[in-house]
Amino acid sequence: MILGKFRAEIAGDIAALGELAASGDPEPIRALAHRLKGTCSNAQAMPISNVAKLLQTAMAAGDMSQAPGLINALQLERESLEQYLADKGL
Repeated sequence: MILGKFRAEIAGDIAALGELAASGDPEPIRALAHRLKGTCSNAQAMPISNVAKLLQTAMAAGDMSQAPGLINALQLERESLEQYLADKGL
């Protein structure tokens, strides 16, 4: 049950980041990336946490040019996590 909620939350957050990137305002992206970083760090999903940290840092610096690539990297890491969990039967 907890794993299901975690997976849904990550998927929702990454989708929301994509939507926020269209706004051109780095602050809400930074805030959500910060939350995603912490959530994933607590769950030991470090590849996602590390990319979220990079996104948080870029947005704190106001570098919107980094957003699309880092959000794509988050999606790829989430897909890798989903494959790993599926392979484990979870």
